[in-house]
Amino acid sequence: MHNETQYQNPIVPGFAPDPSIVHVDGVFYLATSSFHLCPGLPIYASQDLKEWTHIGNAISRPEQLSLHVAGTKSVPLDTGHSMVASGGLFAPTIRYHDGVFYIVCTNAGHGGKTLRTDNFVISTTDIWSSNWSDPIPIPFKGIDPGLFFDDDGRVYFHGCFLLYRPHIYKLGKWYYLLVAEGGTFEHHMLCISRSESIWGLYEDFKGNPILTADGKDDEYIQNTGHGDLFQDANSQWWAVVLGVRNEKSCQPLGRETFLTPVEWLDGGWPVIAHPRMEFTGPVATSFSERTRNGMDAASRCIPPARVEDIFIRDPDLSRSKLPDTDNGPYTLFPSQSHLSTPTGTSTFICRRQRSLNSTATTSIDIATMGAVACQGIKADLTVYKDHMRHVSLSYDFDAREVVCHAWNASTGLDRTLTTTLQVRETTKALGLMIIATSTRYRLFARESTSGVEEEWLELGSCETRELAAREMTGPVFGTFAHTTTTESERKGITFLSLNIENQ
Repeated sequence: MHNETQYQNPIVPGFAPDPSIVHVDGVFYLATSSFHLCPGLPIYASQDLKEWTHIGNAISRPEQLSLHVAGTKSVPLDTGHSMVASGGLFAPTIRYHDGVFYIVCTNAGHGGKTLRTDNFVISTTDIWSSNWSDPIPIPFKGIDPGLFFDDDGRVYFHGCFLLYRPHIYKLGKWYYLLVAEGGTFEHHMLCISRSESIWGLYEDFKGNPILTADGKDDEYIQNTGHGDLFQDANSQWWAVVLGVRNEKSCQPLGRETFLTPVEWLDGGWPVIAHPRMEFTGPVATSFSERTRNGMDAASRCIPPARVEDIFIRDPDLSRSKLPDTDNGPYTLFPSQSHLSTPTGTSTFICRRQRSLNSTATTSIDIATMGAVACQGIKADLTVYKDHMRHVSLSYDFDAREVVCHAWNASTGLDRTLTTTLQVRETTKALGLMIIATSTRYRLFARESTSGVEEEWLELGSCETRELAAREMTGPVFGTFAHTTTTESERKGITFLSLNIENQ
């Protein structure tokens, strides 16, 4: 009998869908989708399945691959709703074999009239370094690829198109095929089948689906599916799955990663427990079971500086000057590309919203900006989901005015809030703040003169459901620099900080 402990979900909160996981030398490594954001394919590590650290990103160099056409479209569904579908990197599978970590993934783009799906494999022998290989293309016209290393030395690549996220596992004489069905929203589910031959035919489990929230309106965690099965050092089985938190029929944080235990029935079939926000389960790994590599990992489970920084699609890194530490002053050089531009990039640096109750703040040094040189420049603090949906506090250097704007092209929302702040000539720094709850984004600004900060002034708000949709991504907070003139692109804007507090 193993000792038990308390677990809390989601284990990776915020924008963290499509989890895949491996257990190597006492450490669990988990990869998730990142879609149109770069760096891509974040990697998280844990030794106990409770505390997770963002240790790096598998796509960490813009030159590794292009996300230029990783746009977003509003797609009508047969349910009468619309889906906001984003391109980019989705459904990675992470696996480990003979000292090498592998990830296979799809890079989807909306270039032209059809969806382009470029599948690839990358690898590394040092997962802590964020130094993964350049992608090797895999000529497969489908999505959600996977890898399976059989015990006879053969390696199999597999994927799908009509179904989602196939995974193959072998236990004894049986090959098990786990797939997601029903789309990725309210009808999402996990089903399993098995065969004595990897080539099939596969027998469906009569108890399918082995996980779904479909028809279970009382469940707080909805849309469950797209999972991966694994064992810990004690041979206990688990699953990581995606899900959403249902906040009054709205999912403010999008799809997140949840952990849940797995039970094997006498007939040799697994059943996945529905994820709970809190649950009691067996201790995944004890201190005495950690290997030398695991112990080394324990001292390394500290997030690298600025690992949470992300950009839109293919970033132009020459447009930002960032410190080596997580916080402190940084400079953005404005571009003429806007946040609503569907392809390419913008001068925007952001971080994921990790909690329903979060506060994002920044301060802009406006004292050092010359009035003539600022022609056409705006600096924003924004909550952003994709080019179709974002809410901004925007400071216009020419008008010396802060304006709030909410935008959702999928619903026709295009609203400038009526309350503005006229910034005085004597103001040295301008603070911007967005307070997020499960139901609302509240937008604030304040002036600072000679080191004295005034009270925050609330300029407006936007309901979280106004940005919600049947969506694949989640919210990020970030700072944005924009200009309407070529001359002003050379004028750097100094942001004194970007702080995100997740409660």
